[in-house]
Amino acid sequence: MARVLELDSSSRTAGFSSLLAPSRGYDYKYLEKIQSLSLVSSGGSSSSSSGTARSNEYGGSMSGSESSGSHHRYYVPSSFLRAGFEVLCVRDITKQMVRDGFVLNLMGEYSRTPGGCPPVLERWFSELDVGWVLLRSSAAREKELDDEGGGGLGDLARRWMRGYAVMVHALAATSTTRVRPLKLQTVAVELASDQLQDDDLRFARFAEASVSRMLAFAAALAACNTWRCPMDKLLHLMQLHSCIPDQSGILMTSLEQEAGRLVDSEEMQSLFNKMDHVVSSTGGNLATAIWRMAKKAEAVTPVLSGYTDSWETFPRNAEIHEVTRLIVKYARLFWENQSVLENILCSYYSNDEPEDHQTQYLTTLIVQMITNLERHLEKKSESFSDSSLRYMFLLNNSYFIHDQFLATTYSLAWKAIIKNYEQYQESYMLLSWEHVLYCLHDKMPLWFPKYSSPLARFDSEFQKTCRHQKMWKVPCPKLRKTLREDIIGKVIAGLKKYLQDHPEQEKCCSDHQDIKDMVNELFEG
Repeated sequence: MARVLELDSSSRTAGFSSLLAPSRGYDYKYLEKIQSLSLVSSGGSSSSSSGTARSNEYGGSMSGSESSGSHHRYYVPSSFLRAGFEVLCVRDITKQMVRDGFVLNLMGEYSRTPGGCPPVLERWFSELDVGWVLLRSSAAREKELDDEGGGGLGDLARRWMRGYAVMVHALAATSTTRVRPLKLQTVAVELASDQLQDDDLRFARFAEASVSRMLAFAAALAACNTWRCPMDKLLHLMQLHSCIPDQSGILMTSLEQEAGRLVDSEEMQSLFNKMDHVVSSTGGNLATAIWRMAKKAEAVTPVLSGYTDSWETFPRNAEIHEVTRLIVKYARLFWENQSVLENILCSYYSNDEPEDHQTQYLTTLIVQMITNLERHLEKKSESFSDSSLRYMFLLNNSYFIHDQFLATTYSLAWKAIIKNYEQYQESYMLLSWEHVLYCLHDKMPLWFPKYSSPLARFDSEFQKTCRHQKMWKVPCPKLRKTLREDIIGKVIAGLKKYLQDHPEQEKCCSDHQDIKDMVNELFEG
């Protein structure tokens, strides 16, 4: 069958309405191309993880509902299609749709069916790989797919963003090119004013029906509570919040031009206003959901409520708690979607503040979130019977926050948080090793034999402390190395000072290499 640009003489004189005839039997093949659209990072290349995410998390693992989302791809949205899809590939697909007259034919079928023909929209949405949007209520469908696994809601969100990007580009391209082919024909074609108005209205009706049904999914996603991992939901809500205004603006510009030509048409103005309202209200619903989830993460306590078992059965070891890993992932997610969150946060705070103050909202939120986490960890760690182990636990967790997030996003605002792990390290060194050096002086613990030599007491207490802490684990290699060096430096420096004051005792002193060897066996777990 001849395509739209290959018009015969009768169609040239029949006006734009002839282009709306259905193309029976034409086999459109856009679905495979749309499904092959690749995700891109902020740098424009295909990526499976975010640019700032650290590859080494000390071999830790999450349990419970958090582990279900650990495999998802956390990437920074691209500069053009913030949904993360190559814009050139989207344009190639939409150009093909225009050349084939695909959207025009759908518009024709839609306009000839009272109330809009569901099969036409099903065909349209199925070709965009979002046919499930029309199958039933979005919330019910989301829950069903989430229960089935296999990507669940995250997969739906990615497919939706991809389909929406292609949809608005195809509609906008159709709007700008649908009259132009007629002007290029050798046979002059003059369309009556009322025919042009009818054509504009047909386009606006079809565009409004398509966009409204698509955005209903995004609104349902914002209200949906079936996510297994809330952080996954927050990620995809932020992506949708970026995608909708960016992509909708392309189409709304075309519709605004249509409305400008039909200033006397109440229906055209109504269609334009309906689309403008659904776009803004959907964005508002997403922003509200994102705001609420971000504030819950900031408070930490609501987040911990989902990890009651693991949080209440607090471990009695020095390792990094899974909740710490979770909050660090939230901090990364916030930072990687900085522009989205700052816009939302600014809308909830006073607009009277200077612009440079408004850009600090996100930093303040992250600092408060980490501060709240550390307060929770400190409170829970009070149940440790061993004070040295308690500070080792706090040091491991605080250093993990610094190493996995703060070190990659350095800001003056992080200084207060960085000081915490330094204080924990100082407290650990004081409690664990200062009493070893006391053995070399007059102030001795009561349990030592009264007439034992200072060096004997020193050697006994040093070995006892090493045996006690040998199975404690410091997951971070860098921190483990630093602690060993600090312990060796502190112990050997104290021993050397004692020997300077008591040179006659040097022959009774333990070999320095033996001390180093014992310390270097610590913290492997």
